[in-house]
Amino acid sequence: TLFHLLSDLTEYHPIIANIIKTTEYMETLFVSLLSHEEEYVAESGCHFLLCLSDCDSNLFSGLNQTDLFATILASLLEIPATDSGYRSEPFIVLLRLILKSGPPKKTDVSLLTQNEDAIFTSFLRHIENNDSYLSIEFFLFIQSCSKYIKGWNLRMKRIVIDSVFPVLVVNVLNESENRHATEDSLYALNYFCSCKEPEFFNLFVSAYVLLVSKSRENKKKCEEERDKLLVALKDIKIEKQRSDGQIEDLNQIISQQNQELTKSRKNN
Repeated sequence: TLFHLLSDLTEYHPIIANIIKTTEYMETLFVSLLSHEEEYVAESGCHFLLCLSDCDSNLFSGLNQTDLFATILASLLEIPATDSGYRSEPFIVLLRLILKSGPPKKTDVSLLTQNEDAIFTSFLRHIENNDSYLSIEFFLFIQSCSKYIKGWNLRMKRIVIDSVFPVLVVNVLNESENRHATEDSLYALNYFCSCKEPEFFNLFVSAYVLLVSKSRENKKKCEEERDKLLVALKDIKIEKQRSDGQIEDLNQIISQQNQELTKSRKNN
């Protein structure tokens, strides 16, 4: 898409950021991204906006005072659970960008409070579905909102400590080649490493050890499979040589019989 092309034109990002840096334009852009029929357009558009934000930290200034937060949050909560895994990412990324522009309005805080159970349920569902990056985005969104809503931080920590969330964070850090995904994973890791409760740090250490252990197991399995294939290939080569020898013997027999048949005909 056009957004992919624009994302690659890194030398022009400061110029583009300066051109579109108006609250009205950004608000229109956010809405148009989420209203597009194809999900990949919203994803590539969000990636482009993240690239622009690297050039200008104030790019989204003022968006927290619009109705955009409430509009996007309402749309996010309307996504069916069965589609949430592949449709929610642009919504949660844009909500986080708005929160970076400043504190939410009181009405937005009220809206968050009213939908607390739905938000935390979505967070937990994505963890259980092993949606690694999406789980991290939900975590960082909730962590930002917890600054304005009492009790959210504690509830978030309870979910983390009773789930595989640390494993998902470590997995993204180990597998991702996307700069922003890696950055967000490090933010999540840093948050728990700086917590006063030591058990959170221990959780991530255990997750990393588990990842290393599984990586070694997978490497061992791959080596075993490779050895099996090499043995099978050797057997195939041996069988081919045997077959080639048998074919050569048959050809010699046929050739000899033809010669004898030709000689017999001449004698007659």
